[in-house]
Amino acid sequence: MNLRRSIIKRINKLLLFYRNKQRLKTKNIANIWCFLPYGDDFTGNIKATFESVKHDPNIIKIILADKATESLYKHLVNPSIILIEESNLLQKKNFLILSKASILITDQLTNAYEILKKITPLYIPVLNLWHGIPLKKMFYAVDKQSPFTEDEALRNHFISSSELDTQSMQKCFQVPLQNIHLTGLPRVDLLHSPTADLQQEYLILKEVTKDKKLLLFAPTWKSYPSKNYTFTPYDLQALSLFLQEENYILGVREHFLTEENSYFQQLQTIGAINLNNTEFPNIEPLLLHAKVLVTDYSSCHYDFLYLNKPSFSFAYDYEHYDKGFLYDFADVFQYPKSYTIQDLLQRIRKVESSTENTDIQQIYQRFYKYSDNQNTQRVINLIKNLTSNN
Repeated sequence: MNLRRSIIKRINKLLLFYRNKQRLKTKNIANIWCFLPYGDDFTGNIKATFESVKHDPNIIKIILADKATESLYKHLVNPSIILIEESNLLQKKNFLILSKASILITDQLTNAYEILKKITPLYIPVLNLWHGIPLKKMFYAVDKQSPFTEDEALRNHFISSSELDTQSMQKCFQVPLQNIHLTGLPRVDLLHSPTADLQQEYLILKEVTKDKKLLLFAPTWKSYPSKNYTFTPYDLQALSLFLQEENYILGVREHFLTEENSYFQQLQTIGAINLNNTEFPNIEPLLLHAKVLVTDYSSCHYDFLYLNKPSFSFAYDYEHYDKGFLYDFADVFQYPKSYTIQDLLQRIRKVESSTENTDIQQIYQRFYKYSDNQNTQRVINLIKNLTSNN
């Protein structure tokens, strides 16, 4: 612990020295953006944002990563993109470029972010794009503990999708309300205009599912994986019969933090396919191809809602879920939550036979202000505004 403090102290001194020195020489400091992706590659909001400026020679893009993966190396398509591993932060050349950065852009509260926010001057803004519209309570909304100090809260900015989403983000992160910007979510633009890699993943998925409809099962991450649902033999028999009768194939998309393949191992016996992050790094192709989504409390429900497709909550542990929820489920899901597999399948059958239709427009308007495919551009405009004031 003392060694880490000593390193951070050294980094602070060096960065302050280099930044002050370089700031006098650098005229275009507002054009150096540092991206901090979570995991092996860009996904969702940060992916759409990075891709929109990837080929812009007037913006220097620093990718700060836990590890320089093959997926991240493929982004080094021109001299305006620089990849730095977290372990190499102490190298002089990396100090020099980081000392010029005008903004940090991330989508999580990651380890790299925790380190970098301690070693950069407090006046550098941090824009957190987060990774979806929250349904579950987080941080301050759970335990009344803010993830930021008072100074950090002034420095951190977030984006939101609607007025209601703005209120929820402020409740969870406790930053000033003016630091939450209603731009819409860039990840939604990927559903309108998929990038080339997303299109390729979509074509691969169509090959895998062939002539069957895709029922996507995408549960959220939970801090207690031991309490994940255990499918009974009766559940598996009912699911298998449903899939055959309705011409579905079951695709399992587990959260990348969940114990590896814990659900797929249970469901592969009835022909389920594994749609994990390794084969399909992006969830957007899965959402575009799926006919029906089943989740418990994942925010991918909102993306499916945006696509005007039926989404169901299998809330087997609703009464015991420890963190709680930001909204009443009737305000979020177009269909009542299901506590059993049998009830869930019955509800899906009703939708299939068109005997249960719902008007989702009211729910949609609660969570989406924009539907113009310009969310990413609004975020880019926000970044330019934040950096011009730096």
